[in-house]
Amino acid sequence: MLSGRGPSAESRGSHCASPIPGVSTDALAQGPDMPRQSQRSRIAEAALRCFAEQGHDATRVKHIAEHAGVAESALYRHYPSKEAIAHELYAEFLAGYSQRLQRLQRSPNRPSGSCVPWSP
Repeated sequence: MLSGRGPSAESRGSHCASPIPGVSTDALAQGPDMPRQSQRSRIAEAALRCFAEQGHDATRVKHIAEHAGVAESALYRHYPSKEAIAHELYAEFLAGYSQRLQRLQRSPNRPSGSCVPWSP
């Protein structure tokens, strides 16, 4: 519950790290629960942190929403499920990894034989 009333995430025994560094829970709780792009990125960052700390299976949507500073309903406006968040994070990671490999392959300074084009 991030309405500014009731126990904080810390006193409720929350399962993953504190919300966004440098942003207070009170600041996150202000304002209406409206879908915003900034919420989407906070949700993804909080999910990544929770997945890394306790694993996908042990992480609950409630934990992600709590640590993103949004209501569960706001989370569901951006993502249909916890699995959808994990899928997006995985796709972003693979896209970045692929781009780094492609840059390495084109680099004139790459170690000899380190990156050979693959063909099926």
